[in-house]
Order: sequence, then C-alpha cells, then structure tokens
Amino acid sequence: MPLSKLGDNELSSDSTDFEYEEEDSDNCDFELEDEDSEDITSNGEEQLSNRNDETLGVSYTFPVSHTKMNTKTHRMIYKSVSLEDMEILLDKKVTALNSVLQLGNNTCLILLVKYKWNQDKLLEDYTNGNITNYGLVMELQKQEQRRSNIPLIKEVRDPKFTCHICFNNPSEGHPLTVFTLSSCDHPFCVDCYINYLKEANKDKKLLLRCPEPTCKQLITMSDLQKISNFEWDRKNQEKLREEQKCISAEQQSITEEEIKTRYQGDKLSSKLHDLNLDDISDSEDEDLIYPSHSEEKTDKAKCDTDNHSDPDFDTAITNFQQQIMEKERTEREHERNKTIASKYKLNLTENYCSAHYKYFKNCPIPNCDSMVMQVGFDSDKVGTLSEFVERKLVPTVVCTHKHRFCFNCLQEDHSPCPCSLAKEWEKKCKDDTETCHWLAANTKDCPHCSTPIEKNGGCNHMICFKCGFAFCWNCLQKWSLHYNDFNCTVYVGDADDAKKDQDKNKKLLRRYMFYFELFDNQKRSLDADKKLLRKFENNLRNIQERCGVSWIEALFYRESMDILFRARHELMWTYATMYYIGTKNSCELANAAQQLFSRNIEKLSRLFLDTKIEMIFKQRNKFLNYANLVEETRELLEETFLDYISKDQTKLI
Repeated sequence: MPLSKLGDNELSSDSTDFEYEEEDSDNCDFELEDEDSEDITSNGEEQLSNRNDETLGVSYTFPVSHTKMNTKTHRMIYKSVSLEDMEILLDKKVTALNSVLQLGNNTCLILLVKYKWNQDKLLEDYTNGNITNYGLVMELQKQEQRRSNIPLIKEVRDPKFTCHICFNNPSEGHPLTVFTLSSCDHPFCVDCYINYLKEANKDKKLLLRCPEPTCKQLITMSDLQKISNFEWDRKNQEKLREEQKCISAEQQSITEEEIKTRYQGDKLSSKLHDLNLDDISDSEDEDLIYPSHSEEKTDKAKCDTDNHSDPDFDTAITNFQQQIMEKERTEREHERNKTIASKYKLNLTENYCSAHYKYFKNCPIPNCDSMVMQVGFDSDKVGTLSEFVERKLVPTVVCTHKHRFCFNCLQEDHSPCPCSLAKEWEKKCKDDTETCHWLAANTKDCPHCSTPIEKNGGCNHMICFKCGFAFCWNCLQKWSLHYNDFNCTVYVGDADDAKKDQDKNKKLLRRYMFYFELFDNQKRSLDADKKLLRKFENNLRNIQERCGVSWIEALFYRESMDILFRARHELMWTYATMYYIGTKNSCELANAAQQLFSRNIEKLSRLFLDTKIEMIFKQRNKFLNYANLVEETRELLEETFLDYISKDQTKLI
C-alpha cells in the first residue's frame, strides 16, 4: 500500500493496515558515529586497522585476530551501550533522515515507526514518489506549519464547553485548562489528555492519535513534549507549595516546643529554689537534675554490646560496587519514567532494539539494564552470528557494568566451551542421564523381564527378584544350562557384545565423573573465594579510610579479585570442554596449559588467603605480579583451546 493512503487508516502501534514485505537482511542500519560509520562495511569486515578502537568505543570477543598457531579467531565486534546511548543514536538517525527527506523531525520519526525502522524501504518509497503527494506526509507537514501559530495549552472559561472524556465544564472563577493538537481542533481537558497518554505509554503504543474517535490525526513528538513539560512544571509547583507548607509547620512546631521548654525550665527552677540544697548530697543532686544520665549510658553500652554480639554484624558482606550499580540503575529508571516524554522515548528505544533483536542483546544479569550492540565481524568469512557459532566460537561480550555473558545463548560466560557443548554439559549435570550410565555400567537386565539387577555378591547365580528367573551373570543364559558355577558351557555372541557395551559405559562414566569432579570443585572454590574476598573488601574500605588511602591506590585489590574470579570461572569451563575433546587426538598442549593456569590461580588465591588485611597495601606489587601472571596464562589457555576447537577436535559423547 502506498504511504499516501496512510491518512485514512487506523494509526496505532498495533495497526496492521499498513504492511510491506520485510527483507530478511543480516545487515543492521544503525551507525556508530557519523564520522566513523564508514570504517565498518555492511558485511562486517573490519576496516579499523589504522584507527584507535577506543575512539569508536568498540570491543572484540577475542584479544587477537590470529593465535600463535595462526588460527583465525573471526572475532565479533561489539559495543556496550545503554538506553540513553540508544536515545541519542535514534535522535541522530531521525536528524540524518530529515536531512534527506526535508519533511521535519516529527514527520521522519513517525515514518520510521510506521516502517518498523526500515529506513531502506522508506527511502525506496520516497525515491519512487509514493510519499510526496498527499496523505500522511501532507497532514504532518501542515502540523509543522501550524504549530508555531496555535497555543496548544490554554484556559477555557466558556461554560458551554464540555470535555468529551470527563464531561467537566468551566465554571465562574474556575476555568478549565485544555490541550489541543496542532493539527486538529479537538480540545480536551489537560488532565484527561495526560491520563490518556500515560495509559498509551503503559501499553507501549508509539503511534498515538487524537482521543476524538472520529479523528485520525497523529500526536507528534513536539505535541507530546509540550504537554509533558506542562505536567512536569505543574508537579514542581505543587511540590514547592508542599515544601513551603512543611517549612511553615516545622517553624510553628519549633516555636511551641521552645515555649514548652522554657515553661518547664522556669517551673523546675522555682521548685529547686524552695528546697534546701545543703541537705542534698552530690549524688542525690545529680540524680535529681539528670535522672536519665546513667540510663542513657547503660542503654548505649547495651546497644554497642548487642551490635558486636550479633553474628550478622560481624559476617555482613557489603558489595560496594553492587550497591553503587543498583543506586545508579534506580536513578536511571526514575529519569526514564519521570515525564510522559521520557517514557515515550524509552518505548521508542525499546521498540527499535526489539526490531533489531539480532544486533541488540540485554545483559542477562539481574538488575542490570545495559545492552550490547553487535557491530560486525573481524573476518572475511564470517558475516553473521550463526556462522560465528557454527565454527564453535564463543561470542563473549562485556556490558557497561563489566558483566561477561554469551551474546548467543545469553548465559554467563562459558568460554572456551562452545554453546552447543555448554548446553549439553549443563543438561548432563542436571538430568538423570548419568544415573542411566551408572545403571548401565554396574547392573545387568534380567533376560526374562529386563529388570536392572546389581550383583552384590561373589556368586554368578542370579535370581530376578521380580520374575524369579534364574540366570548366569557372566553369559546371561539360563542357570539350568550350567554344569559348573565357574565356567559357562554355552557361548553366546550377544552376551559378549553386551559385555563390551558395559565396559564402554564404565569408561564413559569414569571419564564423566573425573571431569565433573574437577568442574564442581572449581565451582565451589569460586564461590568460596567470592564469599571470603567480598568480606575482606568490606574490611579493606575501613582500613582505607583510616589510613587515608585513596580509592585509586586501592583499585589493585579489586582488579586482582576480578581477575581471580574470571580465571576460576574460565578454568571451570575448560574441564567441561576437555570432556568433549576426542581421546584419539593429542591433548598434551591443552593439558599443559590447563595445569599451568591452575597453578597460577592457586598462587593468587593463596596470596589473598595468607595476606593479613592490614598488610594488603604493602603487598601491592606482589598482587599485581601474580594477577598479571594469571592473565598471561589465561590468554595462552584461550588460544590453545581455540586451536583445538577450530580443528573440530570436539564431539558430543
């Protein structure tokens, strides 16, 4: 349908009257910056060799493009962004489109929403002349021309006027404030309009029209901003009046309290004057004048004792950075939902990211509102995420709050284990598949009823507890065929095959249990380190304040902690990866890199454990050296496993 007929359609975010064929394209139409967008081609090939990555704000899923064994990493290029960053990007996108169409920012924004952010399709229709004659564009252009001449918000005193939503009328001395779109003459009281827009924001509608049922005129961003500013100013005025009332009430309360204190003081002085002070001892005088002094000391001592005797007081672990992150997130949410316009912009941003879900992923960590934007790939053979994952590579990304996660499966970082193997490993650890392996390795099925039977004695004569069938444990034949308990007189090929299958299951079970114990042990060590070091971090801040050490000087401790946590997490997943590396292939390099990495991790962990909290700052250089050593061996381990995985030396077992 040509865009010129849009003016006659139902214009809402759920409208399906306007449809066009969406092209399944893997190319995203967003831009990094106006001056930097040319550095990355549409197929994702890197053109950044002569540019500083920090100027573009982009990152890579792997530190190098080739390993020491000359294996290509095909690394993904991404950028960590926030919703505020995306709002700025959308503003630039609308401005850039307006520079081409010359229709005004309000019109361009509505067109982008109507075209589901497909700018290429929009420009194609514009080039073909489908949106330049009449209809929606002409109406929106009229709005742009009339906006400067019509007051959108005004007071109505005519008692004949009626708001068609709440049916209120102005009365004498009480005018009604109304709001009217710049494109139509349908006034409604401003409170009804505000509630209407708030409900539309709750439903995340983007194409809003006049509340009049017969009117199809759209509410532009300028109209929305106008009524949003009015509501915000009115709230501030009401808040200011409430604060002034509170100040007046507080001043009045203080005045009454002062009068009461003075009255009680004069009354007490007159009573003391009537007494014979010479007959009163010092202790009695103290009790008379300060009757609650000793009680206050007792209560204070009791309070201090209670605080230090509380086990939660001693074992409380305060994650300062987590508190800061939650506080900042709360402030951002408040700003995003503060006004009608800010909430509408938030809905626009979320809708844009949802339309380009292949390129935008929310951080899966709870209470984190940051996103990661896929920019492209540093490869001439990989252009999409699916092609990247098919090579068993892990697209590990880091959000603005330093959370590491997989861009493909949206789980915590599981590198170097590919997504398919990580999913299979977690399934293997959670379900009862290994119970079946144990049954297959340690039991045999009754030849008559197939009930699993475990041999718990030395005799080969088995009797099924369920059906009573007697058979030989060695050959699984009837016991009546055997004339000697120690030799089977009848050879059956199927029984020999069953024994081979049982031996195979035993080997698989031993292999799984070996790597599972290593995986689980590393996971428990990671949890123990986190619990211990977070507690030390809380005590370290107290020493830092007491010794006057700056936050930057103490930063090495937190960085060393993060390096240790990441190293243990990555080592944990190397054990899962080793389970799937084929036994026929040589694994000496992988095992050597793994063992070296493990030893360096234990050195750093032992340093944290052995260093007293008072000696932390004196051991700064040692912490930095050990942490750097862990980082170097971690990078070596990543490259080694990448070499094995890229050669397709993994398989599902």
